[in-house]
Amino acid sequence: MRMTWPLSITLSFIVFAGFMTGFAIFSTQNPPELVTDNYYELDAEYDQMREQIDRWNRICPSCAPPIWENDSLVLFLPPMLIDSDSGRVYFYKPDQRSLDFIWTWQQLLTSKGRLASHHLAHGRWVVSIQAWKDGEGFSHRFNIQKP
Repeated sequence: MRMTWPLSITLSFIVFAGFMTGFAIFSTQNPPELVTDNYYELDAEYDQMREQIDRWNRICPSCAPPIWENDSLVLFLPPMLIDSDSGRVYFYKPDQRSLDFIWTWQQLLTSKGRLASHHLAHGRWVVSIQAWKDGEGFSHRFNIQKP
């Protein structure tokens, strides 16, 4: 049996309406994850972080990255930030978040930037240093690999 053109057009509209209905149902059951409720606050935080990174790069354009020395990780700070008001060092292990920890500014200064290697598991780490001096923030991030 041969289909006539009015029946073909009708079936095409029915298939299209079914597809659109299915898509609408699918869209309402899966909320968009790319949009967050506090988008503007997160954008302001991101801009602030970029400014902190730029400030760090201005005071120390070619700072030495952390190095492994005598079973300890040695972090180098720009001389201007040694007497900062406050700060912290984030140690982030991308493949094992349970090992993440924060080092206070006092711990950093009392140890003279040395962290014993037994505190870090083998593999890749991201070390973020944040310091505040005279109301301005400074930030820098290093990728390290513990052998």
